Amino acid sequence: MTLLLSIIFGDKICQAMGIPIPDLLIRAQNSQFTTLMIIYYIGNMISTNLMNTGAFEITYNDNLVWSKLGSGRLPSWPELIREFEAAGMPSSHNFDTLN
Repeated sequence: MTLLLSIIFGDKICQAMGIPIPDLLIRAQNSQFTTLMIIYYIGNMISTNLMNTGAFEITYNDNLVWSKLGSGRLPSWPELIREFEAAGMPSSHNFDTLN
């Protein structure tokens, strides 16, 4: 997202900050379609590789609630609720609506 905003508004940001516009940004702005396609394909490749690891983790207040890598499987709703409560989530949340 930052790369996209930099390509679109980078020259204005640099001018507002009083710094020279980098040559790479000028070239990226001159060929926006190509640059955006490269960003899209690289981003897609990275997200595909991250998803292939099987990593699935849930945190609550910086506490690890569930890790698929650690358990080797996805949690059931009762397990997830129990883990959220153990992580400090008040039990006043109505989890019955999740079923």
